[in-house]
Amino acid sequence: MSGVLREQLVKINPRQVHDQVEEVARQLTAGFPGTGLIENNQYVLHLLLENTSVSENRETGDPQ
Repeated sequence: MSGVLREQLVKINPRQVHDQVEEVARQLTAGFPGTGLIENNQYVLHLLLENTSVSENRETGDPQ
């Protein structure tokens, strides 16, 4: 499943380079707050929508 996650992250933001995709994948899979599937899915959705980013835009050099 980790390969699918990385492929989909590139689809979401094709400007990310390999190490940035790895950074986001680590953030998304580092740990889950609960033991229930719904709670953990809500947590990952929150990360995707609000909190997960890379340190810089490699195209412009701007910090994120």
